[in-house]
Amino acid sequence: GVAAFRPTSTMFPSRGNVATFPGQEGVIGVAGPLAGNVSDLCYFHRRVLTSPLGIAVSGDGNVHQNRHHTVEPPTPTATYRFAFVLDDGLVGVSPANRRAVLETVEALRAAGHICTELPNGLPHIERATELFYKIVAADGGSKM
Repeated sequence: GVAAFRPTSTMFPSRGNVATFPGQEGVIGVAGPLAGNVSDLCYFHRRVLTSPLGIAVSGDGNVHQNRHHTVEPPTPTATYRFAFVLDDGLVGVSPANRRAVLETVEALRAAGHICTELPNGLPHIERATELFYKIVAADGGSKM
């Protein structure tokens, strides 16, 4: 299997990473690890954030000085709540994606979790999309 972690943009050093196009810093990219399992992700996280040579000498001035803290894994018998969207009201979903979401929801429900569909899509999706395009096109496309 594959496990991934998408950190915030200032959690791990990403010196040398650049935006796809100059001027696109309004949408900040992040560097996050991929691993074979969650335990390896935890190991990576712990090593990077506790290493005496880690962030301090990475030269990445944008990284906050995070502190690693241990979190107990969830209780296997705990019940969690998930919300899901099959149609965001803006872009149609492919049959494969719809099937993947529904299979995931079925597996979560079978494990005793509560899954609720957001039937009206995502709130304010049109406005969010408009703002996104304004951010990525703020320079009028002069750098593309």
